[in-house]
Amino acid sequence: MARRGILPVLLGSVLLLAACGGSAAPAATGTGATASTGSAVTAYTPQQTLIVATALGGVLTMDGNSAFEVPDQSATRYIYDQLVTFPYGDLTNVQPGLAKSWTVSPDGRTWTFDLRTDAHFSSGNPVTSADVVYSFTRFLNLKVEPALSLLTQTGLNKSNVAQDVVAVGPSTVKITLPKPFSPGAFLAVLTNTTLSIVDSKVVQAHTVNGDWGHAWLDSHSAGSGPYQLANFTRNVQIELTPNPHYTEGPAPAIKRIVFTNVNTATGELDMLQRGNADVAMDLSPEQLASLQGNSKFSVFKGPEITLTYLAMNVKNVPAFGSADVREAVKYAIDYSSIVKNLLQGDGVVWQGIIPSGIFAATEALPFTYDPAKAKQLLAAGGYPSGFSFELTIPGATSPGGVSATQLGEAIAGDLAKVGITVHLRQLASSEALSEFRAQKLQAGLFGWAMDYADPSDFADAFADYTAHYVTFRESYDNPQLNRLSEQAAALANGPQRAALYAQINQVDEAGPTAILYQPEQLVAYSSALKGLSYDGANYLDLPQITK
Repeated sequence: MARRGILPVLLGSVLLLAACGGSAAPAATGTGATASTGSAVTAYTPQQTLIVATALGGVLTMDGNSAFEVPDQSATRYIYDQLVTFPYGDLTNVQPGLAKSWTVSPDGRTWTFDLRTDAHFSSGNPVTSADVVYSFTRFLNLKVEPALSLLTQTGLNKSNVAQDVVAVGPSTVKITLPKPFSPGAFLAVLTNTTLSIVDSKVVQAHTVNGDWGHAWLDSHSAGSGPYQLANFTRNVQIELTPNPHYTEGPAPAIKRIVFTNVNTATGELDMLQRGNADVAMDLSPEQLASLQGNSKFSVFKGPEITLTYLAMNVKNVPAFGSADVREAVKYAIDYSSIVKNLLQGDGVVWQGIIPSGIFAATEALPFTYDPAKAKQLLAAGGYPSGFSFELTIPGATSPGGVSATQLGEAIAGDLAKVGITVHLRQLASSEALSEFRAQKLQAGLFGWAMDYADPSDFADAFADYTAHYVTFRESYDNPQLNRLSEQAAALANGPQRAALYAQINQVDEAGPTAILYQPEQLVAYSSALKGLSYDGANYLDLPQITK
């Protein structure tokens, strides 16, 4: 799955667990950067070691400029730095990263970034403007989809990067965007880990046959973050140890992080309960409930920047071509019951296209559970006796740890009460997404996970047909929404931009997307841990955790 668009957003994702005591994990093997003094591998104590149990089957690469999936970025986040970043828990205000400050021209197209001069890669090389230019050039030449669209949407590409991303001094970089692009969105894009800054000297030294060092970086690291890659064995283990030259903040108390392959949430819960794990990120509501009342465990709650939705294809089902029928479907769904009974209250009913935690999000709920009104709208749309359609359910789990089958059955039951017959169809996530992208589904249950913390990331999905995401897959081309989305994307955050997104929400109420809920991210962890923090852009703040 790309981070965009599939329902089980946490499929193979962070499912994190960390060991608390007991025996330490195996010593570092030094596949990548080593944690060694001379020839002896440093022996870290259990108190300094964090074991993270997760489904590693979804990890595709450790290359910081290619790692776009959630499982990949859950590890590379700690190895690499970006020009700017979001502080934990606040996805509305970008703060300095490798860039200590920046300016932008009045037209929002020319950016000048001044780099901090104390940052060093794990090799000991200082971070310079040449590394920034190389990293942007490398990213665009690697052509990793769908991550590539993060930058190409700004007009930058491999043909113009040489003239538009330039070093104007040892620690100053100028980026000129070829077309207007929202300043807020551009800064948010730069926080994505695929826009990591890599050590150009080290990577170029390991480039083979023009591969930009990708084969080497697939299992090694060249970053300036608090950790470096010590070992990556695909589908088995990822091991991180400290960057000995890290000076951008205090040295992390946890000296060694080992991501080890665990394929089931049941296995994670068992590890946590036995005291062999510190953190569990992807337990189901029922599993979390089993921990309540036990003082050994705590639960962190925060909004997951993901929206779960029902998509209706307006061409494959004639009834969905009617705005009245689409609204009838939305009035027929008992949203509150889904949140209360399936999510166990660990989420909120959400119907706006921008989730809570992002600029311009709205809590307005235009659709309430109203079967009588749904029937009236069906009649007005020409279907007084109802109709039938096929609802495709991808994967096994939906955001919030809910059974995808149970979610589909709940919606089918609601629609049956107003005369709409739903035939459920279960598919593997990859198959469902392929058919959805090809506009072949009649309807489907999906989720949209954040790529970058800006409203345009969600408006592109739910309003702009030309972006080729959700509305395209629903065969719903609304020129007004396309135009409004483009206008809003070009503006800086402020009242005018917020007003445009409010208008987009209002126009989109008649569209074919029924947004259902926004789940909460629930992190179960040992009460012995201190400083645990999490958000949808930064994941766990592992460098700040102490044991």
